[in-house]
Amino acid sequence: MFEARLDGAILYEELGELGRISQQADGLSAEMLSEAHVYKATQLPPEISNLPAIRMRIVKCEAERATVEQGLAGE
Repeated sequence: MFEARLDGAILYEELGELGRISQQADGLSAEMLSEAHVYKATQLPPEISNLPAIRMRIVKCEAERATVEQGLAGE
């Protein structure tokens, strides 16, 4: 087993093999994801994705991504 730092990690929905591995990771916690960029489509284990802190983080990340995309569309 190894420890992963996910501060600033961008966890898109297109995780491929990495996504399947991370879903089965022992010890994956809300704290580990508190600074990661996670989205509605990011495939997290239900016990993590249903936590209020993670749900709030997802809302924040979705809003930030929408702002960036709007800025790019205006260029």
